[in-house]
Amino acid sequence: MEQQTGYRDMLNIKLLELAVWLGRLAGKRKEGMELKNFEYVVNYLSENYHEKIQLRDFAAGMNFSYDHFQHQFKKLVGVSPRQFLIGRRVEAAAGLLSASEASCTEIACRCGFSDSAQFSAIFRRERGISPLGYRQESRRVLSGQE
Repeated sequence: MEQQTGYRDMLNIKLLELAVWLGRLAGKRKEGMELKNFEYVVNYLSENYHEKIQLRDFAAGMNFSYDHFQHQFKKLVGVSPRQFLIGRRVEAAAGLLSASEASCTEIACRCGFSDSAQFSAIFRRERGISPLGYRQESRRVLSGQE
């Protein structure tokens, strides 16, 4: 029995269509895996902000260049991984400044800053006030002396 004209062409088109569809499906699975990987990174940074963290290790673990890792993180989270980590550290430090009598050096160490000078500079840049000024202001607010 003889095949109709264009049968091979139609078969090739259908196979190409199937290949494209499978490629898209695999891409969606990969995006889902990437999203789970970035959720892991965000959770890890949120819980371990006080540790010395090498962000490049996360990129390597995901088989990304560091630049691609940063770009994807910012695309998904809204800020760069470094800025996310700094924000988490400053947030924790603000809580300790308000609720404890710990020194700035101790708070810097507990929150993952390399020293109190770095802590003070970053805290001032992020919050617009020095750590000690923030402590005094938060205590004034808490005591109702606004």
